[in-house]
Amino acid sequence: MARNFDIDEFSYNHLHKFFIVLSCLISVSVNFSTFLVIGKTSPVTYQVLGHLKTCLVLAFGYVLLKDPFNWRNILGIMVAVIGMVVYSYFCSIETQQKASETSSTQLPQSEKDPLIAVENGSGVLSDGGGGVQKTAAPVWNSNKEF
Repeated sequence: MARNFDIDEFSYNHLHKFFIVLSCLISVSVNFSTFLVIGKTSPVTYQVLGHLKTCLVLAFGYVLLKDPFNWRNILGIMVAVIGMVVYSYFCSIETQQKASETSSTQLPQSEKDPLIAVENGSGVLSDGGGGVQKTAAPVWNSNKEF
């Protein structure tokens, strides 16, 4: 049922404003989590998670709202779940292969350099014969390129 009123004419109370702000905060958190997922994994993984979310929405709709399933819904959910399992399997195999390749190869010297180091390498400075030793504070290694 459509009502004929302008949004500027609506009388907003504190509860309406609360839910508007809550909706904005949830939207920002969804966008931020999307950024983190894509940054840590890949866009394909994000799409797979999106399909998982759709399957969960359909399942919760059936459980909570008693929304009837037909054979197309069930077939679609099964294909999506099988695809997610196969994708996860191949991703784990690829991750294991990369881990074994990384452990078998040596890192270049530029990767071995620490970002914070002591200039003379030992961390202990001596006066050359008097037996007095001082501990040197770590300094930033400015030779490291990012």
